[in-house]
Amino acid sequence: MSERLATFDLEALFFPKAHDDLPWRIGKTSATFGDLRRECLVVGEELKRVAQQSSSTRVIVACRDLECFVPALLGSWHAGLSVELVTNSNFESVRALRQREGVLSVLHEEEGLPGTHVPDVRTHALVDSSASLRTVRAEETLLLLHTSGTTAHPKAAEKSAREILGEVEALATTFASLPSSFLCSVPHHHLFGLLFGLLLPLRLGRANVDSIPLFPHDVARLVEAHGVKTLISTPAHLRSFVGAEMPEKLFVVSSGAPLLAELHLELAFRHQWTTYDVLGSTETGGIATRATPLAEWRPLHGVHVAAMEDGQMRVRSPWCPERLTGDRIRMAHDGKFELLGRIDDVVKVAGKRLELGALEATLLRVPGVVDAGVVRDDDPIRGNRILAAVVPKDLDVAFVRAEIAKELDPVLVPRRIVALDALPREASGKLRREELLAVLSPKQSVETPVMRELVFVPLEKPGAFRVEVSEQCRYFDGHFAAFPVLPGVVQLAAIALPIIRKLHPDVGNVKRLRRARFKHPIFPSQTIEVTTARVGMRVTFEFRVDGRPVASGGFDFEELAR
Repeated sequence: MSERLATFDLEALFFPKAHDDLPWRIGKTSATFGDLRRECLVVGEELKRVAQQSSSTRVIVACRDLECFVPALLGSWHAGLSVELVTNSNFESVRALRQREGVLSVLHEEEGLPGTHVPDVRTHALVDSSASLRTVRAEETLLLLHTSGTTAHPKAAEKSAREILGEVEALATTFASLPSSFLCSVPHHHLFGLLFGLLLPLRLGRANVDSIPLFPHDVARLVEAHGVKTLISTPAHLRSFVGAEMPEKLFVVSSGAPLLAELHLELAFRHQWTTYDVLGSTETGGIATRATPLAEWRPLHGVHVAAMEDGQMRVRSPWCPERLTGDRIRMAHDGKFELLGRIDDVVKVAGKRLELGALEATLLRVPGVVDAGVVRDDDPIRGNRILAAVVPKDLDVAFVRAEIAKELDPVLVPRRIVALDALPREASGKLRREELLAVLSPKQSVETPVMRELVFVPLEKPGAFRVEVSEQCRYFDGHFAAFPVLPGVVQLAAIALPIIRKLHPDVGNVKRLRRARFKHPIFPSQTIEVTTARVGMRVTFEFRVDGRPVASGGFDFEELAR
């Protein structure tokens, strides 16, 4: 078993001789495993040469396309270097990253940037044709990931060879029957996208489509064009596929959040998809899987799961030391378990217990609700309040409230339900609950960390501000790697509302969000001119960039309590 391994042979793991002539990459261009092996060795040898002149042992891989990302990743490991993965790979970010302490080089694919230009390096001739990728020690640090989980505070997570490659071995055992070719809609700087969308197909000798599609029609087009049989995705993405014309009989692996039974069944009956639901996190790696809605969860090969006295899950595996996860479980037979929700997901409202996840599921059952999120607002005066946001399709919030009131005790119906164009989610599908709370309970937004990444300058024009958006603003991360834009929910919560409260300190809580319109995207390093106008307790706003309107909307406020 992998827990007894002291080393991992990169050559044997990813490049057995039998795979040499198999395609590893299809799409924009194609290449075989033999081609990839040679490119990994070439990149690795170049990095060894660079490392001789420095004591630094970490590189940053800022490549987007698989044809450069994979040689950069495996080449770095072959050179004995750890890899830091970043979400923002634009010009100025790469320049800044290159200057950080301990960084040997930034591996990228853009002409004219400092660091290692992977497209040039990988085409060099291999000096020693008999060379093999090296064997790494189990305790070597291979990876540094950045994750925010469900909060707005980024965390760094180091991963050793035992944690990364040990899990890949276990996944290869569990998912050995997944057919080629693979298509992944999750960026590879997320652990789920990296493991399932890249390292697992490499380990299994499967071809991978060199594209990360976002919209249903893009997924459908790539599946048809390249004969895709296995799709790696998230519940947030899968939900958008239900009403679309999609290919049938795919194998799907989903993670990022538990897949709701209704969605699981819908995908099975509408598209005849076989969907594997995977439970895990960046901190723990993969934990368990199931392929049937409402079935018990089966731990992955090598994973040991137990329940503490309070029901909290304790997990231990070859790639995760013993850890409490914050999930509540009930142990079943043969080591399987039922997932009951989060320890911190249960809140009391007026003496009644409510699970936030269960309420989200209730909202998603309302016909026409595309997405939903629920947060708890801990108010020191009024106590716990439940607030919700929905992404509706051709229906209003009053209908949503009426529908869920049929199932819930009246005190458990959210005090505020707001309709939004999109919820603040990571590319992996996880909901950023602190951002959502900043929109639903605006008093929170004044203190959000994004304020430190925005510069507000009052203008001489009444009711107007200039806002300079930092290149490093965290909310560009995951929106999107090749085309970063500032999400609409951030424009509302972190720019419009703080400015309105600064100009109009007499307004109370937000009573209603008037229709917000986002006409043009806002990019890194742009300057926004924000103007506001007030009539009674309604305040409207308009954003302009270079004189062009980019966003507008308004809020109705309650009168401030005296």
